[in-house]
Amino acid sequence: MNGNPISLYFHIPFCTQKCPYCHFYSVVDEEPLKDRFFRALSAEVDRWKERLLGREIVSVYFGGGTPFLFGPKKIAHILNQLSAFSLSDTCEITLEANPETTYKAALEEYRSIGVNRLSIGAQSFAACFLTTLQRRHTPEDTLQAIVDSIASGFSNISIDLMYDLPGLTIATWKETLEAACRLPIQHLSLYNLTIEPKTAWFRKKSAIEALMPHDEESLLMYQAALDTTASYGFRQYEISAFAREGYSSRHNAGYWQGREFLGFGPSAFSFYNGQRFSNISNVIGYCAALESNASPIDVVDDTSSEKRLREMVAIGLRMNEGICLESLERVWGQADNDLLLTLDHLVSHQLLHRAGALFSLTDQGRVVYDALAVELI
Repeated sequence: MNGNPISLYFHIPFCTQKCPYCHFYSVVDEEPLKDRFFRALSAEVDRWKERLLGREIVSVYFGGGTPFLFGPKKIAHILNQLSAFSLSDTCEITLEANPETTYKAALEEYRSIGVNRLSIGAQSFAACFLTTLQRRHTPEDTLQAIVDSIASGFSNISIDLMYDLPGLTIATWKETLEAACRLPIQHLSLYNLTIEPKTAWFRKKSAIEALMPHDEESLLMYQAALDTTASYGFRQYEISAFAREGYSSRHNAGYWQGREFLGFGPSAFSFYNGQRFSNISNVIGYCAALESNASPIDVVDDTSSEKRLREMVAIGLRMNEGICLESLERVWGQADNDLLLTLDHLVSHQLLHRAGALFSLTDQGRVVYDALAVELI
């Protein structure tokens, strides 16, 4: 297959509700708007068709929102459009779903049109914390979604879990981890709760943060995740991602490894030809732009190559395999003295391993990654 590998992301913004902690762009599910958006999304794909010809598409990710609500027929149409390009024979095609919105007939149809990986937003296996998060599903709904997914032919299933929740104890977190790892799933993503601007919880940030675990407890929760997942045969391959052998997310790994990707849909980001840009973060504005045959791109990031190198070093270190500085320099230019001194400083404080031009996080560095990334960037 010809062409450098590339990944595609589709932001499907429709949800049954807006969760109070969610900072991703979403709107309430509405059929007429969904139809209008579908036409615009298809038109955006057409705008890129000449530049996609000959490129090897190694992963396609339908995120959101709750893209499961978009419907198999609309997703099938998009995949049919992509079939005109160079879809890899092993292309990973992921669809996000919430437990309460999945049902077997749709799962079977999604599998039949080529979706081969599911990402299910479990978030917790304790009903009280699902209530806190204002989720509409129960732990039993998550179990049923996984059972139905397997019965529908899916053999690559990932679930999301959240920690640092208000009132969460280490004991309850361990129970959640055990419950997740005993499931017939292949991948697990862990996210600590952060209170972001433009969310309902941001307005009462101080009150919520007062109930969240302290930093020391959070570190113990993270260590519990490392220990529990390993004991069940999951291999950590990135700070927040764990997979059984052969089931690492090809799509997500591309972000951390610097693979080019195109984002379609409102608020979607892209990294293409050395440049980052994002679409209009409003579904009506996004549709209107494409209906008038205009570009939906709203923001172009003209970051210097020097800063981009620093970002790629920080992002790449999320992977357990780390980064090769020489390889990154061939793309982004020579590292400046400040960056080299910072890397040496982190090595001397045992936050990074170094083997020649190869750098990777130590266990201690992984725990304090957020602070370390700020220092690098």
